[in-house]
Amino acid sequence: MELYQDNGGVTWDRETMISNTQKFACGKFTSNLINQSFNAFSIKDYGAITEGVHLFCQSETQQCEGKAKFVMVWRNTNNNWSITRFLSYGHGENNQITNN
Repeated sequence: MELYQDNGGVTWDRETMISNTQKFACGKFTSNLINQSFNAFSIKDYGAITEGVHLFCQSETQQCEGKAKFVMVWRNTNNNWSITRFLSYGHGENNQITNN
């Protein structure tokens, strides 16, 4: 999986992505989908694209102070779904990003 993040740069391999997630995200915040922002589109003979907005909440305080848009490219191989590309961008405070 490749991760493209406007604030953090590009991660090209699984090991780095797991290491960075453990170091910078685990136990620090949660990312929650804003349901009405979610869209999914099929990709013929490959999988799907999903998009939406996620809300970030601090684990310690439970305050939800940030939002970002995301796009995920999914691959379906023998009915097993996996993310191949993940874009997370437009990070800002809750009032800086609209849901559409």
